[in-house]
Amino acid sequence: MIIWGSKGKSKTIGTGTFYCPHCKSHQLFKHEEVSKYFTLYFIPLIKTEKLGEYIECQTCFKTFKPEVLQYGRQVDGGMDTYSSGLQSTSSSVQSTIQPHTSTHPYTQTSYQQASQPDKLYSFVKVIFGLVGAIFIFSIFYYLSSSASSDSNSSMCAGQAVDRWFDQSYAILEDSDADYELIDSIQYYSDFSPLASRAENRYSEHKRLEAPACLQEIKNLSDQYFFTEWKMYQAASQGDLDVAVDYETEMVSIADQIVLEMDSLFEGQ
Repeated sequence: MIIWGSKGKSKTIGTGTFYCPHCKSHQLFKHEEVSKYFTLYFIPLIKTEKLGEYIECQTCFKTFKPEVLQYGRQVDGGMDTYSSGLQSTSSSVQSTIQPHTSTHPYTQTSYQQASQPDKLYSFVKVIFGLVGAIFIFSIFYYLSSSASSDSNSSMCAGQAVDRWFDQSYAILEDSDADYELIDSIQYYSDFSPLASRAENRYSEHKRLEAPACLQEIKNLSDQYFFTEWKMYQAASQGDLDVAVDYETEMVSIADQIVLEMDSLFEGQ
């Protein structure tokens, strides 16, 4: 089974208004960038090649080369604008596309020209690539094991056990939802809200009451969510080496959880 490959993916890098040659009037547009990504289990992780850019009219949905923005013109006193989609909201700037009679027909104040932001390097996404996968596997490992066995014959079964796993898995699902946001992150500071939510998940999971037979798994799971919090926190501060160390620790903890479950439910 092939688990890696590549795929094309488009990303909005700017929006604004422009003179659409098809509509023959000023319309909203999206500036799209198409890139090739390395994928693992069909999940795009690393941008490997930029394939091109295009402008899409939001009225007729026709696409044009980016050069179409160079020929913006005033109609009824209107002025075309461009806002880069690669900036955080707080630092977003707009630029004006001057009439085509101007000596500088197109001026885009991009994030490269603004004050140097704490841009996130694209390879950071790899840090978080398979972190949750092993832990998720451990949950399904338990569910599949218990489903194929007689729960009455188990020393670690019953409503309390099922309830703890349900609660723990709900927190893990929230963790996985945050992971899905990483693909859109452009700045180190964008990891701050993820770190805050990870801290809340750790606190919530720590408050869960587990049956005695699950106490070791519960302790390891607490440690997992604590390390996830610290990993996001390090990434938000630009400490990539530290974030990688935490990621390595998370994988190790997840391995321990799987081994602990294997031992606990062996023979069921």
